[in-house]
Amino acid sequence: MSLAPKIQLERLFLGGLTCLHLILIFRARRFIEYGPPFAILFLSVLHRDLWVRIQQSWRSMITTLSFAIAFIGGGIYVTDFALSNQSDDTYRCYLKAGSWIQRHVPEGQIVFTTDWDDFPILYMQAPKVRYVVGLDPRFLFEYDPKLYELYRDMTQGKLEGPYAKIISEIFESNYVFTDTFHRDFLEKFDEEPVAYRVFNEQRCRIYQIQ
Repeated sequence: MSLAPKIQLERLFLGGLTCLHLILIFRARRFIEYGPPFAILFLSVLHRDLWVRIQQSWRSMITTLSFAIAFIGGGIYVTDFALSNQSDDTYRCYLKAGSWIQRHVPEGQIVFTTDWDDFPILYMQAPKVRYVVGLDPRFLFEYDPKLYELYRDMTQGKLEGPYAKIISEIFESNYVFTDTFHRDFLEKFDEEPVAYRVFNEQRCRIYQIQ
């Protein structure tokens, strides 16, 4: 029995899964955890089919070159990873901000963060408060699409103010955490008289709405 139909079925199956997860990634970035493994399996099947057609002399050369590229590339990646994971100003600022929230924000209160990836470090420091978004903004979108759009446009500085009123009344939060990279948001929010800066560092800030 020929193996050709089986090989074709493998290609179609793994190629289909790869495309499916690519589509899912556009819907929610959390699916990135599942996409790459199937993409690697799909490329492996294609590589295997091509490998059997290559002459033995070329196989040895390609194998040696592949190992050299993997060794050099792996060394560069590990070095870069080690350097990038050193404690930096932004990380230290988040730790200080999380500690401030733990000490000053009452348990159960909502903290309005201007980005979803602010959540992990803040939560590790201050787990007894609640956050508007965490882990994935898709959760907020599923809960209330219009509320998510309001959150997105406001944190990007696309809405007219007053932001403090919206945050306090609609998001039911009197504490705002933001990094200093959200310049469009800060440009408008800093001008509001009821927003008091209670924690101020070079990389991040906390405001209390009075």
